Amino acid sequence: MNKEQKDQDLHVSQHSSNEMLSAALSDVAKFMGKDIWFTKTAQHPDGFIYIQSEGHAGWQPAQYHRSWDWLMPALDKFINKSTRPIESRDLNEYRNYCNRLYNLVTDFNIRDVFNCLVEAIRWVRSVGSR
Repeated sequence: MNKEQKDQDLHVSQHSSNEMLSAALSDVAKFMGKDIWFTKTAQHPDGFIYIQSEGHAGWQPAQYHRSWDWLMPALDKFINKSTRPIESRDLNEYRNYCNRLYNLVTDFNIRDVFNCLVEAIRWVRSVGSR
């Protein structure tokens, strides 16, 4: 995979389609260990991700891209609790993601934080598959 393809695979566009958003939400939900359900509805013809609700019966739409209450636990897990890359060559990239996320949070732009976190989660997954 060349660098351009890798960058496209990791990035979630600010003007992403519902399909790309669903993929991004799915990645965050899986990272958080959630059960997911993908469905297509009249409102979301390309599909949307639902997760098993904690403390509530049933399923609810994933809101990592819209709610700080949803996004911050995922961000915390990535920065503080996720499995760190083992190889030292990956530590600088990991630190770069942590620094970017910190800086984006201080700008209070949830979309940018969400996009960067998705990119970081996908990077961790790609590093783990080497």
